[in-house]
Amino acid sequence: MFNKNDQITGYKKADVVAKANEVKSNLLRDADELKKQNVTPDDINKLGTLAEAAGNSHTDEIALAKQVFATTTKNNAKNALIDGLEETQNMLTGYFKGNTDELQLYKLTNLSGMSDAQLTISAGNFINLLNANPDMLKAANIDSAFMDDLSAKLTAFVTSQSNCVEAKRERKEAAITGSQAFTDLIQHMGTLCLVAKNYWLQKSDNRYTDYVLHRSSKSAASPPAPVTPPATTPASATDNSAA
Repeated sequence: MFNKNDQITGYKKADVVAKANEVKSNLLRDADELKKQNVTPDDINKLGTLAEAAGNSHTDEIALAKQVFATTTKNNAKNALIDGLEETQNMLTGYFKGNTDELQLYKLTNLSGMSDAQLTISAGNFINLLNANPDMLKAANIDSAFMDDLSAKLTAFVTSQSNCVEAKRERKEAAITGSQAFTDLIQHMGTLCLVAKNYWLQKSDNRYTDYVLHRSSKSAASPPAPVTPPATTPASATDNSAA
Protein backbone atom coordinates (compact mmCIF):
# COMPACT_ATOMS: atom_id res chain seq x y z
CA MET A 1 0.00 0.00 0.00
CA PHE A 2 2.86 2.39 0.80
CA ASN A 3 5.43 3.38 -1.76
CA LYS A 4 8.96 4.67 -1.34
CA ASN A 5 7.65 8.22 -0.89
CA ASP A 6 5.58 7.08 2.08
CA GLN A 7 2.24 7.88 0.44
CA ILE A 8 -1.16 6.24 0.42
CA THR A 9 -3.58 6.84 -2.44
CA GLY A 10 -1.51 9.88 -3.36
CA TYR A 11 -1.29 11.41 0.12
CA LYS A 12 1.64 11.55 2.47
CA LYS A 13 0.86 9.98 5.83
CA ALA A 14 0.91 13.26 7.74
CA ASP A 15 -1.27 14.91 5.09
CA VAL A 16 -3.94 12.24 5.44
CA VAL A 17 -4.29 12.91 9.15
CA ALA A 18 -4.20 16.69 8.72
CA LYS A 19 -6.82 16.57 5.99
CA ALA A 20 -9.04 14.28 8.06
CA ASN A 21 -8.93 16.66 11.00
CA GLU A 22 -9.74 19.55 8.69
CA VAL A 23 -12.68 17.62 7.22
CA LYS A 24 -13.90 16.74 10.70
CA SER A 25 -13.93 20.42 11.67
CA ASN A 26 -15.92 21.23 8.54
CA LEU A 27 -18.36 18.42 9.25
CA LEU A 28 -18.92 19.67 12.79
CA ARG A 29 -19.53 23.15 11.39
CA ASP A 30 -22.03 21.78 8.86
CA ALA A 31 -23.51 19.09 11.09
CA ASP A 32 -27.06 20.53 11.09
CA GLU A 33 -27.20 20.74 7.31
CA LEU A 34 -25.55 17.38 6.65
CA LYS A 35 -27.84 15.68 9.13
CA LYS A 36 -30.38 15.83 6.33
CA GLN A 37 -28.03 13.62 4.31
CA ASN A 38 -27.82 11.06 7.12
CA VAL A 39 -24.40 12.15 8.32
CA THR A 40 -24.59 11.39 12.02
CA PRO A 41 -22.46 12.56 14.94
CA ASP A 42 -21.17 9.00 15.11
CA ASP A 43 -19.95 9.28 11.53
CA ILE A 44 -18.08 12.48 12.37
CA ASN A 45 -16.67 11.07 15.60
CA LYS A 46 -15.55 7.96 13.76
CA LEU A 47 -13.53 10.15 11.39
CA GLY A 48 -11.79 11.70 14.38
CA THR A 49 -11.14 8.29 15.89
CA LEU A 50 -9.69 6.96 12.66
CA ALA A 51 -7.54 10.07 12.25
CA GLU A 52 -6.18 9.63 15.76
CA ALA A 53 -5.46 5.96 15.14
CA ALA A 54 -3.70 6.72 11.88
CA GLY A 55 -1.76 9.57 13.47
CA ASN A 56 -0.60 7.30 16.26
CA SER A 57 0.21 4.38 14.00
CA HIS A 58 3.95 4.80 14.19
CA THR A 59 4.14 1.11 14.95
CA ASP A 60 6.24 0.47 11.87
CA GLU A 61 8.86 2.96 13.02
CA ILE A 62 8.81 1.52 16.53
CA ALA A 63 9.06 -2.01 15.18
CA LEU A 64 11.99 -0.99 12.97
CA ALA A 65 13.81 0.47 15.97
CA LYS A 66 13.09 -2.70 17.91
CA GLN A 67 14.41 -4.84 15.07
CA VAL A 68 17.59 -2.76 14.84
CA PHE A 69 18.09 -3.10 18.59
CA ALA A 70 17.51 -6.86 18.43
CA THR A 71 20.02 -7.22 15.62
CA THR A 72 22.61 -5.14 17.47
CA THR A 73 22.08 -7.20 20.63
CA LYS A 74 22.48 -10.41 18.65
CA ASN A 75 25.71 -9.22 17.03
CA ASN A 76 27.10 -8.23 20.43
CA ALA A 77 26.14 -11.61 21.87
CA LYS A 78 27.76 -13.35 18.92
CA ASN A 79 31.00 -11.43 19.38
CA ALA A 80 31.02 -12.18 23.10
CA LEU A 81 30.56 -15.89 22.42
CA ILE A 82 33.33 -15.93 19.83
CA ASP A 83 35.65 -14.16 22.25
CA GLY A 84 34.84 -16.76 24.91
CA LEU A 85 35.44 -19.66 22.55
CA GLU A 86 38.74 -18.23 21.34
CA GLU A 87 39.90 -17.62 24.90
CA THR A 88 39.06 -21.22 25.77
CA GLN A 89 41.03 -22.51 22.80
CA ASN A 90 44.04 -20.43 23.80
CA MET A 91 43.92 -22.01 27.24
CA LEU A 92 43.71 -25.48 25.68
CA THR A 93 46.65 -24.69 23.40
CA GLY A 94 48.76 -24.01 26.47
CA TYR A 95 47.56 -27.20 28.09
CA PHE A 96 48.27 -29.51 25.15
CA LYS A 97 51.70 -27.88 24.56
CA GLY A 98 52.04 -28.74 20.91
CA ASN A 99 50.07 -31.98 20.99
CA THR A 100 48.30 -31.03 17.78
CA ASP A 101 46.39 -34.29 17.47
CA GLU A 102 44.64 -33.79 20.81
CA LEU A 103 44.25 -30.07 20.25
CA GLN A 104 42.64 -30.68 16.88
CA LEU A 105 39.69 -32.30 18.66
CA TYR A 106 38.91 -28.93 20.25
CA LYS A 107 39.81 -26.74 17.31
CA LEU A 108 37.23 -24.26 16.03
CA THR A 109 38.15 -22.33 12.91
CA ASN A 110 36.63 -19.35 11.10
CA LEU A 111 34.28 -18.56 13.97
CA SER A 112 33.53 -15.08 12.63
CA GLY A 113 32.68 -16.51 9.23
CA MET A 114 30.13 -18.99 10.55
CA SER A 115 26.43 -18.41 10.15
CA ASP A 116 24.43 -17.97 13.33
CA ALA A 117 23.14 -21.53 13.08
CA GLN A 118 26.61 -22.97 12.46
CA LEU A 119 28.12 -21.07 15.37
CA THR A 120 25.32 -22.16 17.69
CA ILE A 121 25.85 -25.83 16.83
CA SER A 122 29.64 -25.65 16.93
CA ALA A 123 29.70 -23.81 20.25
CA GLY A 124 27.21 -26.25 21.77
CA ASN A 125 29.24 -29.27 20.67
CA PHE A 126 32.44 -27.64 21.89
CA ILE A 127 31.03 -26.91 25.35
CA ASN A 128 29.58 -30.43 25.65
CA LEU A 129 32.94 -31.92 24.70
CA LEU A 130 34.71 -29.83 27.33
CA ASN A 131 32.21 -30.71 30.05
CA ALA A 132 32.70 -34.40 29.23
CA ASN A 133 36.38 -34.07 30.22
CA PRO A 134 36.44 -32.49 33.69
CA ASP A 135 39.97 -33.70 34.44
CA MET A 136 41.31 -31.97 31.35
CA LEU A 137 39.48 -28.77 32.30
CA LYS A 138 40.99 -28.85 35.75
CA ALA A 139 44.47 -29.42 34.36
CA ALA A 140 43.99 -26.56 31.90
CA ASN A 141 42.88 -24.26 34.74
CA ILE A 142 39.39 -23.94 33.25
CA ASP A 143 37.11 -23.88 36.26
CA SER A 144 33.33 -24.30 36.55
CA ALA A 145 32.76 -20.54 36.75
CA PHE A 146 34.53 -20.09 33.42
CA MET A 147 32.44 -22.84 31.84
CA ASP A 148 29.24 -21.42 33.30
CA ASP A 149 30.09 -18.05 31.78
CA LEU A 150 30.79 -19.64 28.39
CA SER A 151 27.47 -21.50 28.51
CA ALA A 152 25.69 -18.27 29.48
CA LYS A 153 27.19 -16.54 26.44
CA LEU A 154 25.87 -19.30 24.22
CA THR A 155 22.43 -19.04 25.83
CA ALA A 156 22.44 -15.27 25.35
CA PHE A 157 23.32 -15.71 21.68
CA VAL A 158 20.53 -18.26 21.15
CA THR A 159 18.04 -16.00 22.91
CA SER A 160 19.10 -13.01 20.84
CA GLN A 161 18.47 -14.98 17.64
CA SER A 162 14.92 -15.75 18.78
CA ASN A 163 14.40 -12.08 19.63
CA CYS A 164 15.52 -11.11 16.13
CA VAL A 165 13.00 -13.48 14.57
CA GLU A 166 10.25 -12.08 16.79
CA ALA A 167 11.22 -8.48 16.02
CA LYS A 168 11.12 -9.20 12.30
CA ARG A 169 7.65 -10.74 12.66
CA GLU A 170 6.41 -7.76 14.67
CA ARG A 171 7.71 -5.33 12.08
CA LYS A 172 5.89 -7.20 9.33
CA GLU A 173 2.65 -7.09 11.32
CA ALA A 174 3.20 -3.40 12.11
CA ALA A 175 3.48 -2.58 8.42
CA ILE A 176 0.16 -4.31 7.80
CA THR A 177 -1.49 -2.57 10.76
CA GLY A 178 -0.24 0.86 9.70
CA SER A 179 -1.40 0.32 6.15
CA GLN A 180 -4.87 -0.72 7.29
CA ALA A 181 -5.20 2.30 9.60
CA PHE A 182 -4.63 4.73 6.74
CA THR A 183 -6.79 2.73 4.36
CA ASP A 184 -9.72 2.84 6.79
CA LEU A 185 -9.24 6.56 7.31
CA ILE A 186 -9.06 7.51 3.64
CA GLN A 187 -12.11 5.40 2.81
CA HIS A 188 -14.29 6.84 5.57
CA MET A 189 -13.16 10.38 4.81
CA GLY A 190 -13.86 9.87 1.11
CA THR A 191 -17.39 8.67 1.84
CA LEU A 192 -18.25 11.62 4.06
CA CYS A 193 -16.72 14.11 1.64
CA LEU A 194 -18.77 12.67 -1.19
CA VAL A 195 -21.98 13.18 0.78
CA ALA A 196 -20.98 16.72 1.76
CA LYS A 197 -20.05 17.68 -1.81
CA ASN A 198 -23.40 16.48 -3.09
CA TYR A 199 -25.18 18.58 -0.52
CA TRP A 200 -23.21 21.78 -1.13
CA LEU A 201 -22.93 21.44 -4.90
CA GLN A 202 -25.82 23.81 -5.68
CA LYS A 203 -25.66 25.76 -2.42
CA SER A 204 -22.10 27.00 -1.75
CA ASP A 205 -18.96 26.82 -3.82
CA ASN A 206 -16.81 27.50 -0.77
CA ARG A 207 -18.43 24.77 1.31
CA TYR A 208 -18.20 22.38 -1.63
CA THR A 209 -14.48 23.08 -1.98
CA ASP A 210 -13.97 22.31 1.70
CA TYR A 211 -14.70 18.66 0.94
CA VAL A 212 -12.73 18.22 -2.26
CA LEU A 213 -9.89 15.72 -1.90
CA HIS A 214 -6.94 15.79 -4.26
CA ARG A 215 -3.88 13.63 -4.54
CA SER A 216 -0.65 15.32 -3.58
CA SER A 217 1.55 16.27 -6.51
CA LYS A 218 5.04 17.68 -6.77
CA SER A 219 4.47 18.84 -10.32
CA ALA A 220 2.92 22.28 -10.75
CA ALA A 221 2.52 21.68 -14.46
CA SER A 222 0.00 18.88 -14.10
CA PRO A 223 -2.98 19.24 -11.71
CA PRO A 224 -3.41 16.50 -9.11
CA ALA A 225 -5.87 13.74 -9.89
CA PRO A 226 -8.96 13.49 -7.66
CA VAL A 227 -9.35 10.77 -5.08
CA THR A 228 -12.15 8.41 -6.03
CA PRO A 229 -14.43 7.83 -3.02
CA PRO A 230 -15.46 4.30 -2.05
CA ALA A 231 -18.40 2.72 -3.83
CA THR A 232 -20.34 2.30 -0.58
CA THR A 233 -22.02 5.59 0.34
CA PRO A 234 -25.26 6.57 2.04
CA ALA A 235 -28.26 5.90 -0.17
CA SER A 236 -28.96 9.61 -0.62
CA ALA A 237 -25.50 10.34 -1.99
CA THR A 238 -25.08 10.38 -5.78
CA ASP A 239 -22.18 12.55 -6.89
CA ASN A 240 -22.42 13.80 -10.46
CA SER A 241 -19.63 16.34 -10.03
CA ALA A 242 -15.95 16.24 -10.79
CA ALA A 243 -13.73 16.10 -7.71
